[in-house]
Parts: sequence; C-alpha cells; structure tokens
Amino acid sequence: MADSLGGDATGVAFDLLMKTVLDVALRVARFRSELNHLISTLISIKPFVKNIEKLNGLLDNRREGAEMLNKLFKQGEVLIHECLKIEQWRLDKKYSYAKKLEEFESSLSWFLKINVQAELARDFKSVAVAVNVLQEKMDKIISVQDNDRNVNSYGFAGWCGVPGVTGFVVGLDVQLQELKAMLLKDGVPIVVLSAPGGCGKTTLAKLLCNDDEIKGNQ
Repeated sequence: MADSLGGDATGVAFDLLMKTVLDVALRVARFRSELNHLISTLISIKPFVKNIEKLNGLLDNRREGAEMLNKLFKQGEVLIHECLKIEQWRLDKKYSYAKKLEEFESSLSWFLKINVQAELARDFKSVAVAVNVLQEKMDKIISVQDNDRNVNSYGFAGWCGVPGVTGFVVGLDVQLQELKAMLLKDGVPIVVLSAPGGCGKTTLAKLLCNDDEIKGNQ
C-alpha cells in the first residue's frame, strides 16, 4: 500500500487503532475510563490526520514523519490488545497498563503537536517557494510575448539591422520616392513590396530602410 505522510497507510493505521480502541472499550470495563479518554483524543485528531494525508500525497515527501506516525499508531493497537488480556484480579497490571494508556495518549498528542506541525510548516514553505519560481517563469514568458508583439506590430524591431546597398544604384529613384510617400502618410506603418524575381525588390527595400528621411520618422 502506498505511503502518504506516507500515503493511505497512515489513514489505515489510524482507522485500525480507532476500531481496536472502540472494541476493547466495550468489552473491558476496567480500562473504560482511559479508553474513552483516548477515543475522544483520536476523534479530535482524525481530521488533522486526513489533511496530513492529502497534503503529503500532493507533495510526495516527508516520509520520515509518515513512518514515525504509522509506528505510533501500530504501537497503540498492540497496547490496546494487551489490555484485553489483563485479568480482572491483577490490580498491579491494571494500574501499570492504565499508566501506559495515558503515556501513549500523551505521546500521540505530542507527536501531532510538535513533529507534524513542523513538517507542515516546511511543506507550506516548499509550496510557497515553488509558487514564486513559477511566477518568475510566467513573468519571463509574458515579457517575451510582449516583446514579440511589439516587434510584430511594426514588422521588424528597427532600421539598424538592415544592411546598406553597396555600389551605385540606377533606375529606382521613382519607385523609392513613391514608397517614401506611402510610408510617410499617417497610419501607414507597413508597405508590402511585390514583384517578380530580379526586379530589385531587395535593393529597393535596402534603399528605403537606410533613407535619412525614413529613419527620422521612426
């Protein structure tokens, strides 16, 4: 069976202990007072034990605390069964086991108050750290997406990445002036160049991107 503070095993051990205490309390009058007190304690901690199971099932850690708590529940079950075997006339045994029941209840309360709460505090801290790391990653993703949107809204990040034209260019003055006029109009951030291959589209785009008047209107 899987662990959960070590898993479902903790809940199973707790349920077996509760069942044993209830059964012996009904059958053995000489320990009824101590057992009824233990029953009240077990009832009060049951929701806490279930919450521990759920939390540690999610976090998949704190195995040490699971083993200690399971061991404590099993020790209690053994102790209750021993009480069932004490003869009515053995007053010395009755006193001895009554003290053992009280000590078991105290150790159970102490464990849940000190050990388990400390583990829960560490687990919640682990969750908080994980959430912070996730938030940082989300912030980075959002930042990259915002940058991509800014670049895509203009088609490119800026003019500085476009290389200039080497040599002297002839025959594109008219087309260049027409494109400049189109780009300098209000509300026209992008112009699409379309022509068959070899017509000078790339050269014209380089001339346009490196034009001083166009750069001044970025």
